[in-house]
Formats: sequence, structure tokens, C-alpha cells
Amino acid sequence: MTQPTYTKFKGVQQVYRDLETQNLLHGVVDFLRYGFLEVGAFQNITTGVSGVYGGNKSYLRPVSDPRFNNYQVWEGFRGDWVWESGLDYSTQPLVISGVQVGGTFYGPADATYGHYIDYPRGRVVFNSAKSSTLLVQEEFSHRTVNVVEVEHPYIRNLMYESFRVDKSDFDVAGSGAWNYLGDYRVQLPCVGVRVVPVGTFSPYQIGGGQYGHISAKFYIFADNSFERDQITDIIARQNDKTIWIANRALMKESGVYPYDINYLGSLVDSPIQYPDIVSDETWQWRKIQFRNTSKETVDSNNNWLYRSTVTTTFEIILHEI
Repeated sequence: MTQPTYTKFKGVQQVYRDLETQNLLHGVVDFLRYGFLEVGAFQNITTGVSGVYGGNKSYLRPVSDPRFNNYQVWEGFRGDWVWESGLDYSTQPLVISGVQVGGTFYGPADATYGHYIDYPRGRVVFNSAKSSTLLVQEEFSHRTVNVVEVEHPYIRNLMYESFRVDKSDFDVAGSGAWNYLGDYRVQLPCVGVRVVPVGTFSPYQIGGGQYGHISAKFYIFADNSFERDQITDIIARQNDKTIWIANRALMKESGVYPYDINYLGSLVDSPIQYPDIVSDETWQWRKIQFRNTSKETVDSNNNWLYRSTVTTTFEIILHEI
């Protein structure tokens, strides 16, 4: 029996499906993460790349992670490794195809050094525990600007001087600034995105639909003023820009979810990149526009953390409301 419309919610077909707040949050995070790559916010690390102060950036350190055996997990000096390719930029990220152990290259299916790559945490996970004396190296690209949801646990512990691979605690498992697991550590500079689940509505057209005006904040953290100012200006310049947001509910219900990284942090069999998702009419949800954007520097009480905020309002047409 079909019930009359006055007994039903409008604009809602099913509970526990992503609506505007979650679609906007994750869609904008995806936009920023890919947008920063397209302007070169990544660094390619080869086995010959040393740190400014010394050390070798390709060296991986053993991780003390209770979810694995000792010396099974080895991580790089920076997390958030890049898996995307074909950027509209002069330089391309490196493609990871294996790992070097003792100067010899081994593929993921090797009988002795079989492994998988955990891209978000920036590490190699071997199929079994290895010797603590191994020299493990990886050629990879890492993002130089981290973008996360504010509510995500990554935002709980900010890590500064993450490029200081010359420090003695980098080579020791469970020590120093790298002591926190990658799950709870975010390296500077970073952007925390928060979409506020409040806003206003205004009429869209005669006969139905509304404009939704939803507020959002971008919290920028850096350990120097140059990076803070650069990231702040880049985000603020998106004022009046229009982008597509993907329909997360529909993607979750399809056979392609997750479409890039699985629960292990490794790539799915056929990963789909951000431009291909938002340009596919199958996954398009709504267009949104950055409106009334403003920026503000936040005073700091110390000399190692530099902060700012960018505030914007997303304007979105909600046809079904």
C-alpha cells in the first residue's frame, strides 16, 4: 500500500545512507587530496635520496604494532604514500612494484619476502616476521600536504620535524617522535576538514527543490609560516569554484566499493582515481560551489606550530527536498 506523502519524510528514501553532510565531507577531502597532487604536493623518494640534515629517506624502520609480529612491518619516514598516476603535472609520482631488502629487489609474491604495501600509513607489511638487522628500502612518493577529516583519529597527534630522518630515534622501533602508530599520527603540514551539520535553506525554483547552504572549516597546521600561508591561500582561492560530489551511498551499495584502498591500506584490484569517479554520471551526486570564503591566521603560543583557518559555505541544489 502506498502511503500519502504527508506521512513521509521528504528528501529521504532510507535511513543510514549518506546525505549532504557526509557526502560533502568526504567529497571535499577527496577533491583537496587530488588537487594538491595536481600542483606537485608530493615528493619522490629513491634509494639515493638523503635528508637535508643527513640520513637516507628510502630506509624503512621496523614498527612496533601489536596487530603484527615484531619486525613484520617496516615504515617510511613519511606516511600517506601516493598511488595515483597520470597527473596533469610535469612530474609524476613513482609506481611501487616491490621492496628492496639488502640491496636486492623483491616483488610482492616473492616466496621469502612476500608483502603488501600499506599506502595510508606508508609502510611495507611482510607476510611473516623478518630479522631486525635487515636493511629494508623503498622507492615511493609521499604527499607533502596531508588532508584528513577532523573527526578522524589521525588528527589527534600532530607530528612535526617528520623529515628529520637523521635523528637516531627514527631507526629504533617504538621510539621517539615516530612512537605513535601511523593510525593516530598526522605529519605536518596538514589540513583538517570539518563540514558542520547545520546550515540554511532557500527556495530553488517554483515547484520544488531548495538551495542548501552548509558551512565548512579547514584547519591548517604547519611547522613553518611559509607552508601555512601557501596552503591557506590555495584553499581560500577556491571561492566560487564548482565541483562534483560523488554519491557515497550509491558507491557503497555497488560492487566497486571501496574503489581505491581496502581495509589493509593496499590497492584494490582495479582502483578508480578521483577524476574518473566524479566525471562518471553513474556516481555523480550534486554540484557544489564554494561561497563566501574567508581566511584567518591563528595566533600560536610556541615557535613550532603555525595555524590558520579557512571558512566557507557550500551551496548545493537539493532537488528532491
